[in-house]
Amino acid sequence: MIYIEEIKTFIQQHMILCAIWIVLLVLVISTSINNWIFRNSEIKSNKAVLLINKKNAIVIDIRNKDDYKSGHIINSLHILISDIKNNNIYKLKKFKKSPLIIVHDNNIIAHSVRRNLCKLKFEEVYVLHGGIIGWKTGNFPVLLK
Repeated sequence: MIYIEEIKTFIQQHMILCAIWIVLLVLVISTSINNWIFRNSEIKSNKAVLLINKKNAIVIDIRNKDDYKSGHIINSLHILISDIKNNNIYKLKKFKKSPLIIVHDNNIIAHSVRRNLCKLKFEEVYVLHGGIIGWKTGNFPVLLK
């Protein structure tokens, strides 16, 4: 019981330090959970190239029109997020059994779109790690339109 009293005293004397510790603990736990949930759905650029070349993966760029025009992966399909969320996916229906690679600057948004496509029974859907920025950083080719 003596330890409990010491802990209470410590917390009372160091409220800010304890609050910071709790916030950091929550952040570490949430990051770990996200990494565990998304570990098999996010791929790096080199694996994306292998999927494109070996399994005819389809790259789906969900960025806005201006970002897409400023540089996108060669042969990628430009589909708006709103179209996917509204099930307006007529361009994609023929690719239900093909690997799909979702590209966006924000991987949280990309994972949300991935979940939507999985709910629509697409079998193999990945998110490009680092998005188009990661692709460009790896010196992979982009097409300007």
